[in-house]
Amino acid sequence: MTETAASEWDWMPEEYPDGVRLLFARGVTPERVIEAFGADPAAAEPLPADQALETLTSWVQVGRVGEWAFAIDNSSLDAEESGRISRMLSAGTELALFETGPNFDHFYYFADGDEVTSFEPLLSHYREGSDPDRFVPQMRQAGLNVDPPPEDDDAFGGDTRIAVLRMLTLALGIRLPRRVALGPLRTVEAM
Repeated sequence: MTETAASEWDWMPEEYPDGVRLLFARGVTPERVIEAFGADPAAAEPLPADQALETLTSWVQVGRVGEWAFAIDNSSLDAEESGRISRMLSAGTELALFETGPNFDHFYYFADGDEVTSFEPLLSHYREGSDPDRFVPQMRQAGLNVDPPPEDDDAFGGDTRIAVLRMLTLALGIRLPRRVALGPLRTVEAM
C-alpha cells in the first residue's frame, strides 16, 4: 500500500510531539550536512529514531531522499546558528527548514544563501523574505491560511505541521516516508 500525500507525514508529530528540526538541502551530501552541524561524518553511527531519543540528549540524524539530503535535528541550536547552517548549506542550491517546538513552529526556505520565504504556520498569512509569496498556491492547497482570516475566525481547522510538510511535497517534491525517517540513520551527537 502506498502512503498518500495526506498521511505520509503523520509520523512527524506522532514521533516528535515536543518538536524537532527538519532540514532538507537539494543536491548536498549527507556528509556535508553532518559537517555543517560541526560533527565528523566518520563518527556517525546508524541508529533508529527511538534509540537516538532514548540514548542521546542532543543529536542529529542524517540521510537522503531522492535529490535531498535531510537532517532530523534534536539539538539545542539557537536561531542564529540554525540560520548560519541554513545559509551555508543553501549556497548554490536550495534548502527547506522546518523548526517545531512545544510553543512555536517556523518554516524557512532559502535559495543560494538568501531567505526567500518564512512564516509561522499558525500565522501563515504573515510571510517574510525576498519572495514571501513563493509557495502561496501550494500553501493554499495544503490547507494553510494564506490570507488573513475573518476577524471572527481565529482557529485553524487542521494540523499546521502536517500542512507545512504537505506543502513541501507539493512545492518541492520532498517526501520522507516513515520507514526512512524512523529507521536507522547516520546519527551524531550535537553540541
